[in-house]
Amino acid sequence: MYSRVLEAVVLGSQVMLAACGTYSAAAPGISPDEARALVAGYYWQPRAQPSSYTPEHLDALLRRSGDPALDGEYAEAQASRLAVALVSVGDKKFAEALSRQSTEVKRMVGLFISPLWTRYGLHYPRTQAVL
Repeated sequence: MYSRVLEAVVLGSQVMLAACGTYSAAAPGISPDEARALVAGYYWQPRAQPSSYTPEHLDALLRRSGDPALDGEYAEAQASRLAVALVSVGDKKFAEALSRQSTEVKRMVGLFISPLWTRYGLHYPRTQAVL
């Protein structure tokens, strides 16, 4: 009798642990590792709808990084928007848009998104090369 109870508890625990260990993809095109980094470091909500970025929208987003008034919560929000944009549009498109920006904008974008590779181990070689 006790072995069956113990077996049920162990089996139930294994199922629960397996459920806790999985991480569903948050949005099409965003990997589970990217989603974890966005949630942990950039206040992103896993069920958030991914934004679509036209080249003009992406350029405007990048340019805002050079705003000298960026500080506090405004800077954190900008960092979050940049990180989400990078994982949403991908390394190639983000790097192309970033390459058209000023040196100051590139410097600030680098400060905002570098934790994606320094802290979370994600790989964006084209973006890193532009920075």
